[in-house]
Amino acid sequence: MKADPNGMTIDELARRTRTTTRTLRLYQTRALLPPPRIVGRVGYYTEMHVNRLILIERLQSRGFSLAGIAELLKMWEEGKGLDELFGFEAKLVQPWNEETPEDHSPEEFAARYPDLFHDATLFERVRQFGVVEKLEEGTYRVTSPLLMSFGQELVSKGVPVNIIMDELVALRADSRRTAKRFINVFRTHMLPNMVQGGPMEWLPRLANYVTHMRPAVRNMLVSVFANAMDLEIQGIAEETRAALEEEAAPESDQPGDASDEARVNATAGGRH
Repeated sequence: MKADPNGMTIDELARRTRTTTRTLRLYQTRALLPPPRIVGRVGYYTEMHVNRLILIERLQSRGFSLAGIAELLKMWEEGKGLDELFGFEAKLVQPWNEETPEDHSPEEFAARYPDLFHDATLFERVRQFGVVEKLEEGTYRVTSPLLMSFGQELVSKGVPVNIIMDELVALRADSRRTAKRFINVFRTHMLPNMVQGGPMEWLPRLANYVTHMRPAVRNMLVSVFANAMDLEIQGIAEETRAALEEEAAPESDQPGDASDEARVNATAGGRH
């Protein structure tokens, strides 16, 4: 069918963008979508409307509400670009894990991680954990070199790989619970005080705060964990000391021991 030189009808726009006419009319009501060009009694839409709908979809996928999107589009139309806005957003969603993945050829991976390379079951478990993956071209990608290196260190000291994986799974679960508690505190007590005014007012404030807090939270977790390790090690030291004292105690009761002689003298003295 030949395209209409006037553009697309609302039905055609809905099909083109895989949405509904009801949604399109809602967007127009909320000033998200510019009005069509009217020819006779028919409204016609252009590629500009398609691009606007793509932008709205992307903003919604990033968590923006329709009201927030309308405000952003208004600022955009007033000449305030979205680049700065997305720059602030990039700070907010910057990954906490700053490790750089490592790619290995099959030969390199087999030489460095022979257990994983030759044990399909073990490899699958590690892959599901998210530490390693096999790309389509055959390359092996280690997404967390730090975890892999630490795991190798434990294996070299005799810790079974399955035990290591069990501990990593438990550690991840513990970490998720900790992260959720922290985020809950942030959302409940801190975020409401920051998100005030328009997006261009609170986004820079929030982005700068998150950037400032990221190393502080890391340091807090390391400090708490270090204190916990100190307590555990202190407990082990006390247990070891008690075991050594208990082991040494029978030796002091051997015949001829000075303590025996003292007891004999004390008994003899009591008879006079």
